Formats: sequence, structure tokens, C-alpha cells
Amino acid sequence: MLYLTLYDDVFFVVLTLLLTFAAVKFRLRNIPNYHLVAFFEAFLILLVTLLASWFISTRPAEIEGDTSVYLDFYETVVNGTGHPFAIFEPGFAVITLFLSEMGLDLRVLFFVVPLLLSLSYHRLAVRVFGIRSSMTVMVFACILIYPFFLSLTANVIRQGLAMALVLLAISRLLGGQKWRPRLLALVSLVFHKSTVILLPWVFFRRTTAKLPVSLLLLVWILVSACSVFGIFKSLATLLFDQLAAMGVSINYGDTSAIDYQTGFRLSFWLFSSCSIFFLLCMKAVGFTDRRMMMLFKMSAYFGIVHILTFDVAYNDRFGLYVWMLYPIQAFYLARCVLVRLSRATTYDRAPVRLPYE
Repeated sequence: MLYLTLYDDVFFVVLTLLLTFAAVKFRLRNIPNYHLVAFFEAFLILLVTLLASWFISTRPAEIEGDTSVYLDFYETVVNGTGHPFAIFEPGFAVITLFLSEMGLDLRVLFFVVPLLLSLSYHRLAVRVFGIRSSMTVMVFACILIYPFFLSLTANVIRQGLAMALVLLAISRLLGGQKWRPRLLALVSLVFHKSTVILLPWVFFRRTTAKLPVSLLLLVWILVSACSVFGIFKSLATLLFDQLAAMGVSINYGDTSAIDYQTGFRLSFWLFSSCSIFFLLCMKAVGFTDRRMMMLFKMSAYFGIVHILTFDVAYNDRFGLYVWMLYPIQAFYLARCVLVRLSRATTYDRAPVRLPYE
């Protein structure tokens, strides 16, 4: 597989060591003094992250994706022949200008993006599973070879920077904080405009957290039906035409000039709809912790937004928000199912809540 070629053999050796540590951590999860185990986890996490970031940052310029685009853009900025703020979001433009003024290579940014994204993902995993859970290590190991992690760090690095802030915002949101998630969400906007879809959750947390599962299911059905019958395509065309008449420039609005498949795509619909499946499974197994249900509802919302934007070129930029949460959701759901099965076999009927932190 193409994305695996970004890593060398030494990376997979360290990754195997990390998974072995996950088994050891599972055995030691109940020891009173846990600081030494946490130290070794932090060391291994940092080591494998540095290795992954190094291999990604030294990838060939001609690799499939936008690597050559960013390198060419950086050269135009260094030579003074380009205006970065007219091309990319201001946050990315500022970073590019800073690197050029410091005389640094843009590959420094290629190193920083996977570093920040992976560490923020591990922080979210710790928030979800708890520091003593071995699943924090297992999820982290999975994400490093996850194709959408590689897409964010080796292709759309602007969104990779934004996604790191989004994951931190979600982590703070699950922790019950109010202002830090809002600040992180707003800052992420200057790196990639697609993060606007997070704003309703950070600014109206209590309202969105109370959304019933049945309502999300109904909206998913309606949006899917509208996408299949091309209703959104007609609306998108009308909207883009009106905005163009007003002199407003819309990225990816001129779909006829872009070699990219738009319209309803069954594969995208199935994969983004997994978020609805996870949400219904969580409801079925009976673990309805308020904060974790908010994460699953948020993922369902991201999936619905992606289905809604099928008729916009490069709509997978919206799909990345829901797809990146799948490893954490899958592991958490698996833990819920295992706990439910173990309690059923022991005839334990007392109510139980999974540890959150």
C-alpha cells in the first residue's frame, strides 16, 4: 500500500514494541504506583511519533498528493514572486512567511504537522479511555498507519494543522471546559476554513449534547435521500452562480474545471454513515455516558455534513473530520461490548459505567 512506503523498517520495529508495551500496560493497569508505566508510555509515544514525523517529512517531492504543490508555493514565497495570503489561509501563510524569513526549509513544517496531529490524537485517546487503559496505546499505534492520518500529514498539511487543534478542542470539550475549546476552534479556522463545522459544538455545547439520537437518524436519512436524488447538486450550482455574480470567489466552486469526481458516491456514503452505526450501537449496548455520547453524536454530525457536501469538489476535506474519529470510536465501542458480555456471562445486573478518566 502506498502510504506504508512512507515509513522505513525501523518504524515498524518501534511500532511493534509499542504494541507489546500495550499488553504489558494491560497487566499493570491496577498497580497503585502508576507513574513509571506512564513515563514509559510517554517515552515510547514520543519516540514512535518522532520517527513517523521524520519519515513523512523526508518523503519524495513527487509522491502522490500535494507535496510538490506546497514546495512550489514555498519557493514562490522565498523568491518574492507569490502572495501567500491570496492563495492559502492566513495561518498557513504566516507560518510559510516565518519559515522563509528564518531561512528554514518547508520540510520543517512537514515534520511538525504529523508530530502535532499524532500527539493531539493521543491526548484525545487518554481523555476517552483513561491514562491506565492500554487502548490509548493501541489506538495511537493504529492512527500512525491510518490512511487518513497520512492524508492529513502528507497531502493536505494545512488541514493537518487545523485538525490537531480540532482534536485538542474536542478533548477539552469532553473535559467540560468552555472557553478553551472555543478558542482552539477559532484558531483552527485560520489554518483551514472547513473547521467551521466544529463551531456549533463548542459554542452551543449543552444544546448539541442533548440532540436525540432519533433526530440525528432522521436527518441522516433525509440528507442521504436528497444527495441520492441530486437536490443538493442543484442547490449548490444555484448558490455558486449567485456568489459568482456577486464577485465572491469560492474554492472548488467551479467543479467543471477540476478533474475530480463529484456527486453522490456510494463508497463515501457508506463510510461516513459508519458514524450513525456506531451511535446506534452505543445506544443499543446501554452505555450512555453523557460526554461519550456527545463524541458519538458529534461524529454522526460530521458524517452528515460530509454527505451533504458530496456535490462540492474535494468534499473529502469534510469527511476527514468524521473518519479520523473512527479508531477511537471503534475501540471504545468494542470495550463497551466486552464489558457487557462479561457481565452477562457472570449474571451481574448492577448498573455500571465505564471509567472515563
